[in-house]
Amino acid sequence: AEVLPAPSSYHEPPIQMLHPEIRPVALALIDLSDSTVHSDADFRKIPHAQMVDGMTKLEQVQRWIEQGATDQWLWEIDQERGLSGAEGYHNIYRVFYGDEAIALEKMGNGYRVLNGYHRLTVAKELGLTTIPARVVG
Repeated sequence: AEVLPAPSSYHEPPIQMLHPEIRPVALALIDLSDSTVHSDADFRKIPHAQMVDGMTKLEQVQRWIEQGATDQWLWEIDQERGLSGAEGYHNIYRVFYGDEAIALEKMGNGYRVLNGYHRLTVAKELGLTTIPARVVG
């Protein structure tokens, strides 16, 4: 696992402080029974393979966030590695911690999906046990 290098001159708060409402949620507690995602053909906007790649990068992004990564630092990592757009770590951060974060509603002991069925389906396929999500209600 890669370790976050010491920040050079970052003047922004760590991502953890920017998005305290995003927290790890156990996939086993999320009700996917009303999902319309059942096969690769259901991935229209973003291909299934690209989602799998993104989910793999999410695990690294989460480690960096735990170590105090900033938005700027993730952007700079992408620049150093020649990653752009959807393939970049900064994009993965935005997808899972930004405005389009997986959104769940607390229902009893579990959660109902408001947004994010495709990402949740891929996370389950890959055997992840938790996923970052915004919980409302």
